[in-house]
Amino acid sequence: MEKILIINLLGKRFHIPYTLVINYPQTLLGNELLLSKYYRHDIKDYYFERNPLLFSYILTYYTLEKKIFCPHNIPIELLQNECQFFKLNNSNIYHEINKISTYQYFRR
Repeated sequence: MEKILIINLLGKRFHIPYTLVINYPQTLLGNELLLSKYYRHDIKDYYFERNPLLFSYILTYYTLEKKIFCPHNIPIELLQNECQFFKLNNSNIYHEINKISTYQYFRR
């Protein structure tokens, strides 16, 4: 049976296959030791007081080979703060400049 991480961000729960993050041990989600301090044994989830609306962009780091695409209506600084918290070093953040999908590249 596949191991699933249950990530709880302010009440919004995400079920993430452990195989998605295990190859990134330098990140918070991929490092069992770092992640363990957020585990709630009574509820059996990992709890973070973080913005659940931004978490889907964080997940793209794992699925798009360290690339994160940020829509034009989200300030890049918010996503950079989330990347720092989740230890997504060397992430490639592409910030949409306008609605026609022109992207500006940021390296973290």
